[in-house]
Amino acid sequence: RSPLHHACERGHTELGVMLLSEFNLDPCLADRYGDTPLHIACEGGHEELARLLITKYKCSVDVYNRRIETPLHKACFNGHENVVRTLVSEFGANLNIRDDAMNTPLCVAVLSGHTDIVRVLMTEYCCSSQVKGSAGQSLLHYACGEGHTKLAVMLISEFKLDPCSVDDNGDTPLHIACE
Repeated sequence: RSPLHHACERGHTELGVMLLSEFNLDPCLADRYGDTPLHIACEGGHEELARLLITKYKCSVDVYNRRIETPLHKACFNGHENVVRTLVSEFGANLNIRDDAMNTPLCVAVLSGHTDIVRVLMTEYCCSSQVKGSAGQSLLHYACGEGHTKLAVMLISEFKLDPCSVDDNGDTPLHIACE
């Protein structure tokens, strides 16, 4: 990782600006995992750094790493609602990009149990509740499989997901919860 990656990881905006302006570091340089400084800033919830990298240094909001994860995937996985809102509202981040496990940012938020982000993505940004991940699993399968009971209840009560839906293996969310 470059010094810029480390500055972004720790949220050191001033240091990041200095590295970019005085040492002319590449703002889009990927590390061995394909993560750019923007991935790292979003993973850590550093909204100001993310905004700076996109606006001033022209980093692509939809850049992906070796696992096909975008900065939005990273923010959703780590529960950074402010960064999610910034990436989507201000910069038009693609909500439908799937990572190498076939997960959209919404799927990642469900798998991680971030109820508030799931609600934001589904109500404010109109992400489909019918999205399917690997093996045809629904968002409800994911929530039940990870033990996110409150999220599962929300998906059923607010978003009307079918608790009797089956995945490609014929399993319902209840089957997945009991495994």
